[in-house]
Amino acid sequence: MKILLFKDRGLLYHFFLILLGSVGIGLARLLLPFQIVALGGSEVIVSVTSVLYAVGQIVGLLLLARIFSRKESAFFVVMLMWFSSLVIMVLPFLVTVTIARLLEGLGYGLLIIAILNYADTHYEENKGEAVGTLFGSIFFGGAIGQGFAGFFEESIFGETTLWIFTPFQIVLLVSISLALIAVILSFVVYRKSESKVFEIDQIALPHFHFKNLKGLFKFLPFVLLLVIYALYDFSHGIYTPNLPLVLSSHGMTKIQISIIFFTGDACWGLAQIFTGKLVDKIGSWVPMALSMLIKGAGVVGYNLVYPWIGVLVLFAIVGIGESLMEPARNIAVLEMENYFDSEISENKLQHKHRHLNISISRGQGFTFGVHSHEHEHKPSKESMIMGLQLIGILSFGL
Repeated sequence: MKILLFKDRGLLYHFFLILLGSVGIGLARLLLPFQIVALGGSEVIVSVTSVLYAVGQIVGLLLLARIFSRKESAFFVVMLMWFSSLVIMVLPFLVTVTIARLLEGLGYGLLIIAILNYADTHYEENKGEAVGTLFGSIFFGGAIGQGFAGFFEESIFGETTLWIFTPFQIVLLVSISLALIAVILSFVVYRKSESKVFEIDQIALPHFHFKNLKGLFKFLPFVLLLVIYALYDFSHGIYTPNLPLVLSSHGMTKIQISIIFFTGDACWGLAQIFTGKLVDKIGSWVPMALSMLIKGAGVVGYNLVYPWIGVLVLFAIVGIGESLMEPARNIAVLEMENYFDSEISENKLQHKHRHLNISISRGQGFTFGVHSHEHEHKPSKESMIMGLQLIGILSFGL
């Protein structure tokens, strides 16, 4: 079986870049609920961090994605956001630790659009595999980080005193170092390929067209996809924030919890390289249906199966189920954009509004400008992705 990741240097570079940043994020994410409790917080505060993460994703989708649309610099900004979230998490204060996930969410919201734009503009026949591979790098990197997190804190740094640093902070220093490497690599490569930090023309000031929305809701696949995003992410938001604490209350050690999360997320990440190929062959809807069935059956057992090996097996099963969803639902959006391009011409609107021009040149600072013009407006990939992801994020945060 030919794997695109090993044939395409550009895809391999982006896979490695996202993987490196995700390892650091994974290290911190698994231990964050325990750190919040250690600083005097409660399970409610742990849930609040997930809400802030959702808010960050919304801002990343609606604001950062507009500024960095179709730009390689988007990956640099993602790495910078993730690095910043880890830096402020080092501070042993409940407020800073809590808001760290807001910055992580900003980066992830932009990363969703960056990955889909990259796949859409660089691949014609292998979009599903490219999307699955790059989303897989997020989850596989996080799996590696979460796999080492408990091991580092309990076995290596548990008895270590390094000046005033706690074991959690020492683990974070490792995370920050990995994230910094990702920031530097992304900046060096981007600097070679671009002369400006970014340059965006014709950013439309926020506006909304009800006729476009009406056309979308007449299209049954879009409505079904909207329901899938809402219910799938709502279920994910219910059980994930406090899951490490739940497993700990069952008598599992941090090392065992780390192994469990590593197994689940590794299956989630690596399997997407292959489930993306499956989506290219059979389409999106069957994989999404299988994903929901597998994940639903597996998650039910999380709080019922107490031996940690049994929970590990469930995580692996759910990870494989989840690996079917990400490439399938994202490729479904790309296919919808093609449908609107070719089939629903009445959704194309001629209208006039103001646009904002922004440029940041090295050594010249900011340059701003505003102009008005008339243009054609229709449902686009970015607007549909933003709308669907917004519903999913709100469901997760709720």
